[in-house]
Amino acid sequence: TLSLHDALPIWAFILPVWPVEAKQQVGPAPDSGSHPDGASCPLISIELPELGGPVYFPEEKELQDLKREDSSRDFDQLDNNSRQQLRDICEQDILEFSKRSPREKELLWDKRSYLGAIPGALPKVLLAAQSWAPSSLPSLYSLLETWPQPGTEDILQLFLPTFPDSRVRATAVSWLSSSLPGDQLVDFLPQLVEAVKHETWSNSPLSRLLLCRALGCPRVAHSLYWLLTQALPGISPQNTLDNGNSEEALDNPLAVARYHRRLQLLLRAVIAVSGTSVQNRFLRSEERRVGK
Repeated sequence: TLSLHDALPIWAFILPVWPVEAKQQVGPAPDSGSHPDGASCPLISIELPELGGPVYFPEEKELQDLKREDSSRDFDQLDNNSRQQLRDICEQDILEFSKRSPREKELLWDKRSYLGAIPGALPKVLLAAQSWAPSSLPSLYSLLETWPQPGTEDILQLFLPTFPDSRVRATAVSWLSSSLPGDQLVDFLPQLVEAVKHETWSNSPLSRLLLCRALGCPRVAHSLYWLLTQALPGISPQNTLDNGNSEEALDNPLAVARYHRRLQLLLRAVIAVSGTSVQNRFLRSEERRVGK
């Protein structure tokens, strides 16, 4: 895995071994300190060999110097059969898209320059890409830069764990920020809090957007506070696993532990940026909730 600065680490790691029940979890690997039984779980030591010098992922400028994506074309230029087939693919639930045949995915990718105005197209076009290897990224990133800003539903789909690429997720954040100014973001906070779990890094563009909106809008801060409080066990602001009594913490401790530290960090950041009066409101609400 690459570090936050896109460098390949060449040192030794000591990582906890998670139980087999966690193998179906999606999204990035949890940090080593999130294991629910960290004091007693098995550990594995991994040492990466020296490679004669630092190894970095290609810089964005190097990628931009390569061939850029062709400009968009008019969807109506396609024949009727192709238009209907492409519409059917784009209208399909994204969770069912994997069942499409390789031939249909190839058609979608080949005709991508015609699909900029078609709802539901962009997430499926990205899934239909033949490769996400570094050599393919210039074409994919150029596609993102030239694609017309899609609707909110398509933007939210780019936060699914099937899109781990940081550039894709950062583009989705930029689009979301411009399409939902002010407190309009509140209606989509449940989906965005869930999406935070699938970010590669805790310091992600999505987390920064949520904190920026919380700082500028008490309504966003209040809604985000309660969503994070409900997603974490225990009493706020500590929200420790030791005093967790939520149903999820009891029924599925692995799921809670996997994202606990990240959501706890975000919750404390929300409290820190909210200001004294909003903080006092949070504490009074928490006291009333605990006192019931």
